[in-house]
Amino acid sequence: MEDPAFQQQLATAAAVMSEAMLDLPIGPMARAAAQAAGKDARDIDPDMTLRRAAGRDAERLPDEIAQRTPQMMGAMAGMARGMEAMMPALRDMAEKMREAMERARPAE
Repeated sequence: MEDPAFQQQLATAAAVMSEAMLDLPIGPMARAAAQAAGKDARDIDPDMTLRRAAGRDAERLPDEIAQRTPQMMGAMAGMARGMEAMMPALRDMAEKMREAMERARPAE
């Protein structure tokens, strides 16, 4: 996750996928959600896309995703290292909890 080339590849792929997602038709899903909520769904455009629903800001989304993906991946790598360092303590805690639960169990 810390390899800059891999981060860039993933950032590009995420931007392309988000661009495609913006053009997904959401009208039928929005209508179904409105009907399920007991609302009038007649005013919902059946050809509505995520891009149109999101408005002007939708155009920036793919670029923002591409720019932020490497930073997010670096943060995820740091969290993964932190979890790895915590694993021995977490295993010890789990064992102590198991033992405490066994001691607290009523005798049969």
